[in-house]
Amino acid sequence: MNVEQILSQFQATGVESCFHDRHINPQIYAGLNGRNWGIQDYEARGGYAALRKILGKDGSAPNAETGVAGMTQDQVIATVKESGLRGRGGAGFPTGLKWSFMPRQFPGQKYLVCNSDEGEPGTCKDRDIMEYNPHTVIEGMIIAAYAMGISVGYNYIHGEIFHTYERFEAALEEARAAGYLGDNIMGSSFSFQLHASHGFGAYICGEETALLESLEGKKRPAPFQATVSRQLWSVRQAHHHQQHRDLRGGALDHPQWGSGVFGMRQTQQRRHQDLLGQR
Repeated sequence: MNVEQILSQFQATGVESCFHDRHINPQIYAGLNGRNWGIQDYEARGGYAALRKILGKDGSAPNAETGVAGMTQDQVIATVKESGLRGRGGAGFPTGLKWSFMPRQFPGQKYLVCNSDEGEPGTCKDRDIMEYNPHTVIEGMIIAAYAMGISVGYNYIHGEIFHTYERFEAALEEARAAGYLGDNIMGSSFSFQLHASHGFGAYICGEETALLESLEGKKRPAPFQATVSRQLWSVRQAHHHQQHRDLRGGALDHPQWGSGVFGMRQTQQRRHQDLLGQR
């Protein structure tokens, strides 16, 4: 077998993601083919079912605690805590615990920010999630916003992936048209506006404070010029959207999924297995 024949075995057809058809039993990209990213296909895979459950729009019986259908903010946070869902930034900080720190009664505007900058050379995990399964990020951000009492969110997308930004914008339009975003979502009292923000390709914008400066349209000051006060971002929340994807992918439906110390090990193993092509 010559070199051309060997390389042809790994030639992409143009529809693969970084994981699709490259390993056994995928999770994030299960059933995706590069074309079924839209809202109808997402709903057919169970998409937005978790959001319907939380808002009491899934036909379930009234909540025993409140007497109305759906879940309270405290119940959502408690469920996420029980799930053991953790951050992917290296520290493995519990997501539910982070959400519980948000002062929901704060009178000023609060914002939810998803860090999709992903400026590290050669990385494309977040890019492919947004391109091939964008609604999972949208639904996860809506759930996070509900739990923390937030009404406006931004997904900060790396400046050099134009097609991915356009794909996410198209998914946002679909979600708005279906009633999953906007005022009084699905007839509830919860409102959430979500926007995509295209960065400028600067590597430093992957860091939280630099990202927020860029989102505000500012140039980050030198360290000796940094100030403590902020006007726009009264309370800052930055999440990575693997957490948002996992909300819909298991944490809310299976509370014991990845709980405790095992949860941190399990989520790390799942990430490593995905990256190494072992799942």
